[in-house]
Amino acid sequence: MGDGEWDVKLAAVAPWREAGEPLETGWLQRPTVRYVHGQRIIFLESAGHLTYMSIGIEISNRVAENRLILVRAKIESTISHRTIYAAPLLHRPLWGPWNDQEEEQRMGRLHADLDFFSSGGLITVTTGSHKYAYMKKLDNLDEEVWEIRSRDPKLSLRVFGRFAETDTFVATHACDRAYLGAPKSKEWRDEFERCKVEWRKLFPSYNPLKGNNVYDYISADVVDLGSIR
Repeated sequence: MGDGEWDVKLAAVAPWREAGEPLETGWLQRPTVRYVHGQRIIFLESAGHLTYMSIGIEISNRVAENRLILVRAKIESTISHRTIYAAPLLHRPLWGPWNDQEEEQRMGRLHADLDFFSSGGLITVTTGSHKYAYMKKLDNLDEEVWEIRSRDPKLSLRVFGRFAETDTFVATHACDRAYLGAPKSKEWRDEFERCKVEWRKLFPSYNPLKGNNVYDYISADVVDLGSIR
């Protein structure tokens, strides 16, 4: 049967098991992996149907499992142009309770910095050392690990994550910038690898978005301060 003969449907649930194990009743084959515009896409085949599994559905599944949480704006009237999902350990401090007023103020500013992304603020990105870039794509560039910089007030924080889709960022964790030390330090590399490990736990069958230019990651209101490729 040719590809054109498949009936393509959007799946609401991923009904497969671990590789090599039997599939759920009614499913005839293991998932089919294809690449569309550089993005790894999962299809499920059953009774003549080719069922598309988007990473957006997988994100919804992780939210339902409380393994990812949508970062909502503190001001509910803010229009969401982009989306950030955060791991629970990163999300909890955004809303408190906090240990003291200093922590409350620092987490409030981090929340505001994340809101800036979600609300459609003008995002500056870099791969270099531009001091005031909002986001940086970290070395090695092909690994697709990014940081969001939350600089003020001290202490400065770095939020690690990857793009799942255009305008959709998955934040895995945050670190104190002082702890990370000099560029290319062991601490930087450890947190870089931690981001990749956490991503694979969340999305074992999906790679992060791999773009050719800044607009593949952020569709509008973005300034590239240095080529991201």
